[in-house]
Amino acid sequence: MPRVLSHTPAWLSRPSPGYHLFEPTPSGNHVPTDKQKSTGLRRPIATRDSEVFVAVGREIRWADLAQLKEDDAPQYRKLAISLHLPVQRLTISPAGDYLAVSTSHTVHIVTLPDSSLLNTDDPSPIKPKTFQVGPTTHVLEESPIASILWHPLGYRGRCLVTVTLEGVVRLWEINRADRLSFSEPTLSIDLVKLATAEDYEDDLSASYYGASKGFSVDMAYLEVASACFGDSPDQEGAHGWAPMTLWIATVAGEVYALCPLLPNKWQLPESHGAATLLQTLVTSIDINYADVSDDQEATPYERATVANQLSWKSDIIYHEPLEEVLANGDTIKVFPRPASVPAIPLLQGPFTIKPAVDNFELSDMAIYSLKTFSDGGEEGEIAEGLPAAVVCLLTDTCQVHVCFDAKGIEGKWLPLEGVGFSNSEIKPT
Repeated sequence: MPRVLSHTPAWLSRPSPGYHLFEPTPSGNHVPTDKQKSTGLRRPIATRDSEVFVAVGREIRWADLAQLKEDDAPQYRKLAISLHLPVQRLTISPAGDYLAVSTSHTVHIVTLPDSSLLNTDDPSPIKPKTFQVGPTTHVLEESPIASILWHPLGYRGRCLVTVTLEGVVRLWEINRADRLSFSEPTLSIDLVKLATAEDYEDDLSASYYGASKGFSVDMAYLEVASACFGDSPDQEGAHGWAPMTLWIATVAGEVYALCPLLPNKWQLPESHGAATLLQTLVTSIDINYADVSDDQEATPYERATVANQLSWKSDIIYHEPLEEVLANGDTIKVFPRPASVPAIPLLQGPFTIKPAVDNFELSDMAIYSLKTFSDGGEEGEIAEGLPAAVVCLLTDTCQVHVCFDAKGIEGKWLPLEGVGFSNSEIKPT
């Protein structure tokens, strides 16, 4: 049995200078009020290459781990941001140019400074440009924040997804030239409304600030613990549905999925991985359509679903994407969200865990998509995504349940207008 020699490297331990990067501030020991207590899982560390951003109370520190480890007298810089509550979560945009910051109730976007500022002798705090997201939406009087994450297919990596404890998902397609993009989400989904909806005649968007809210039993079961996307196009061999699938874990121990969840504008990089992503998406839809069409026992909803998938796919492959060259020389293809089906997908789940386990509460989740890999027979052969995935669930008692989703998640929607199905047929358990 291996013996643990140390949990912290020497260059991050007292009295090394690196220790002070994570050292609590003396003023950060106050007891928070009920409004300020931590909600959901804390993620106080974010990385950009070898750089690390650390949230300590209401302070954000920035350093280069390579410098901390090698320099005799390294230093970290502070990002001077006006925050009234302690920071709970940090996450860096896919392009590495923005830092999303979440307190218990508020969300902020920080324009990250250039890495060269870490190599100067100036120890003074840096004052980056900062924007508040949802200044009338994410406030103390509304539901706390459960999760913030960047959409892996967001245009230029600037689509932020916020999920509240009460189960409201919002997509913010931020644009510094348009201040309204920080005030109004381009898409909002109330999971409690969506869970009981049978068609799109109901309003499934989030209630406006100050609106009265009725009680629903589903509110308790849809209290969100964590959320994550199924994969990223940056990963070789991602399956087509994976990066547009938002997985949601609830405190009550249930798992749901939204697919496809896309912003108004989304992108794919010009790469082999992105090409296989689109290829697996098209192939899976075509195969699914053929299988259901030949199945005499297929339900009307299943037939409607594959027809919607086919229309949705046609909107993508028969629409000429706009090509853009980024500042770093990379080329991206920009697509509009398919218009043949509604933007809000079906809430799939709750999924059943087999064999059954005792009741538990969830704290976090992670999704790992499966891929095929080359056996070395052909040079240049790349991985190809599979619909299956491994779902890892962390309970509040620090147990980890590793589940295998053999079928995978595919795009589904509520019935369109004029086509009715029973709720049990739409959402089988």
